[in-house]
Amino acid sequence: MSKRPKPGTSATSVLLDIRVPGDATADAAADELSPPLSSLARALSSLLTSSRPDSQLKAIRDTAHALKVVRSGTPLTHQQLSFFQKTVRSILPGFCDAFFSKAEPSTRMALLAVLSRVADFENGVLRQEVIDIIKSGFTAFLKATSTACENRATVENDIIPTFCSICFSMVEWSYGHPILMESLELSFLTLCSLLSTVTGSMTVKDDALRTSQRVKSCTELLRTALSFFAKLGSGLNGQNMRSLLDGASAQEAMKALLDQSVQITFSDSEAFVRDCRFVSGIVLAWILELRSNELRDWVQVVFFGDQYMDSFKELVNLSKLVTVGSEDIGKFYPLLCFIHGVLSTVGGQAALVVDHTAKKSLLSTTYERVASTVPNITDPSTRIMTFQTLSVWMTSLRDALRMNYKIVGINVAVVFKELFDFVFTFWEDPVDATQHKLKDIFCVILEITSDLKEKGDLEFSTERSFVYEIVTNLLAVDWSRKVSFHIPFLHNQ
Repeated sequence: MSKRPKPGTSATSVLLDIRVPGDATADAAADELSPPLSSLARALSSLLTSSRPDSQLKAIRDTAHALKVVRSGTPLTHQQLSFFQKTVRSILPGFCDAFFSKAEPSTRMALLAVLSRVADFENGVLRQEVIDIIKSGFTAFLKATSTACENRATVENDIIPTFCSICFSMVEWSYGHPILMESLELSFLTLCSLLSTVTGSMTVKDDALRTSQRVKSCTELLRTALSFFAKLGSGLNGQNMRSLLDGASAQEAMKALLDQSVQITFSDSEAFVRDCRFVSGIVLAWILELRSNELRDWVQVVFFGDQYMDSFKELVNLSKLVTVGSEDIGKFYPLLCFIHGVLSTVGGQAALVVDHTAKKSLLSTTYERVASTVPNITDPSTRIMTFQTLSVWMTSLRDALRMNYKIVGINVAVVFKELFDFVFTFWEDPVDATQHKLKDIFCVILEITSDLKEKGDLEFSTERSFVYEIVTNLLAVDWSRKVSFHIPFLHNQ
């Protein structure tokens, strides 16, 4: 038996009422028990008698270590295997309940280690039992969290950190993947409900501390949504995710999350901090991807003009915000967050989304909107984000070229010369992060140049090549600047 910690309580401050078979501790030193099994029994006995969070955590870790030794040691006898299975079955409910309580990250990781090692023991003889009990616990946790949304104070202070931590653990855990996919709609609905609760309670009358806490909660939830999309939203999992989120309730939640992501990404700095808007921009791009068809019609609306507006009226506001961000330097940072999200999500396939009438692609239009604004940027953090976005753009271009996609609307040599001018001009910026982003751009320039040279591209393989121009320019500068451009690296290329 085990007592389920109430939502919002700490597993490290609650003694787990885990009932071990009566002979588990009594026979810990008996001859018929192997040393690893004796260690397991002692660790569980220590867990039962722990009176402090740190000693309880140590006992959980000792249990995980003992399980690892048992699993990798000599095969168990029939009697030892019987003892082991009986002992493990008795502790599973308590460890599962603790995992879904408000545990510290270190405690949750230790609990996860115990559950994983039980599942992996003896070719998975107990695996299905572990999966079933985790599945049941996760469903109960999601339902309890949905109910708890009515209490906003509890949501912000307790429920959201616990929800995000558990979802991250489930996404990263190999056995958690299929469980999360089975409960994906409920998980997604719960996340959207929590986000609506937080954003709906934000007012201009909030003090700085309360606003900061709510922005932090929004960021945690958006990162959780991003982990869902990044881990479960691509490839075959992406097809499954689309089908699992195809229900009316899930589609309504997706629409709400789309609106909230647009609101957060394109908000001013007084409402949401930059980190929150950055994550929101990536989430926004993922939502558009998951709701689109293979042609990515949303790109036509958002980036290529008014003639497509009638088919996607829900994206009209987003299209206007993108246009404003391109024209108003004060609104440029939100646009960067969105373009960064689009490029990191779509990748090299951005070259395939083409407006044949204007002879532009998503790859070319995103470059134009970002690069054309560089000379006008005076804010250091916006400049860093601009070069980070251009670095992601370069990676997308590299991937497109390696896939032999047709590059519409881009002259690679001209673009490289413009980018190298940025590198050359801003390399000695006093902000170190700027140089790091420029180095990323520079390295990808050299990488693509090497690829094109191997393909025999005349622009990149003759004496009058782009590399020749780079070297000529670099050798012309004084030595104090020359060493900072990593000439040996260039030479190796």
